[in-house]
Amino acid sequence: MKPVMSVEEARKLLGEEADGMTDDEIERLVDDFDLMARYALQEARKQLRKDDAMKLANLTYDIYREEQQNSSTTPDNREK
Repeated sequence: MKPVMSVEEARKLLGEEADGMTDDEIERLVDDFDLMARYALQEARKQLRKDDAMKLANLTYDIYREEQQNSSTTPDNREK
């Protein structure tokens, strides 16, 4: 897998925080942050799917309820 960023890019981004860190430590740090970001995105996507499913369920129920109300207030047009 291609690294998210080079050690040099990470050092520049980290600034003084990178002083005293080895290249291996910085690579591990970048890998750890990448993993955490991927997990956070995965969880956010799960939550969005749950939210979308709930919105669809609510919309479906609202349409059903509206149809029920309309059918109870509309006179029956069938021949008797």
